Amino acid sequence: MVLIQIHIVVRQWMGKHTDTIEKAILFADIEGSSALYQSLGNREANNIISELLEACRRFICQYCGKVIKNIGDEIMCVFPDASSAVLAAIKIQKQFSSHLLRSRLKLNIGVGFGEVVSHSSDVFGEAVNQAALLTQVAAGGKILISKPCYLALNANASIYAQPYDSICYKGSLSVSEVFRIYWQDEQSRNQETLLTSVHIDELLESAHLTVTCCDQVYELSKDKTPFYFGRDSENCDFLLEDSAISRNHCHIEMSRGKFTLVDHSTNGCYLANGEQPDVYIRRESFPILSQTKLSLGRKLEENRENIIILSVSYPKR
Repeated sequence: MVLIQIHIVVRQWMGKHTDTIEKAILFADIEGSSALYQSLGNREANNIISELLEACRRFICQYCGKVIKNIGDEIMCVFPDASSAVLAAIKIQKQFSSHLLRSRLKLNIGVGFGEVVSHSSDVFGEAVNQAALLTQVAAGGKILISKPCYLALNANASIYAQPYDSICYKGSLSVSEVFRIYWQDEQSRNQETLLTSVHIDELLESAHLTVTCCDQVYELSKDKTPFYFGRDSENCDFLLEDSAISRNHCHIEMSRGKFTLVDHSTNGCYLANGEQPDVYIRRESFPILSQTKLSLGRKLEENRENIIILSVSYPKR
């Protein structure tokens, strides 16, 4: 499978040669191509993949879309509105479902919608990032769309959409709802469980948290939580000596890919996340969704030596 490159807006670098506008971004990725190359050989497999991608281009243009680029077995395109992108995705899936089945291929599609920046025939923005991640999650030939995309759909397109699950996009401080587009006929739809979240669960459960402080580094995954901080050498995983720190100060737990800091101390925890205001918690919990600074028992500005850095990383396919 192709490693999707996450697009990041760097406005200063782009300078004045940019154009900001709301667009729908669609990624379509062919799943199973590696096995196809092994079974049929390079030439025949490449012909099949190329034909599929070229046909996708035709339907994209038919719905007023524009292909931005090909990335291996993946295609990225932009549409003027969310409904056009979703209807194009449905058309592509319906047109090639039998052909994909014969070739043992799946076409995974993710669609995002929102403000993007156009620069040098490419587009950048959060909608691009969301569409890219949704394509990773949409294994097995699904069409997944972001909540902004769902809210922008007209009546003709929204009838195909159903709530699917929730996901935390990279760099986000909150969980966002994901919708699935059901394009199959009723018989095909009944063959699978509606609103299944197995693949999203697998993706999120493989998240990791890196804990760094005082030249100590710990890599946490689900099987290494709960992870305890404090002064108690018998029960804590990360030891810090400070009169403001309780023997069993706090711990990190994980559920469905979400790391949470749970405080059970006397003096509480102080946290800072990027440009957000500092947060103080005591006998409560706090979600760790991106890089976060943690100070046990003391304000961050008063604790120069024992600042703990918590960094979350999510898997890439």
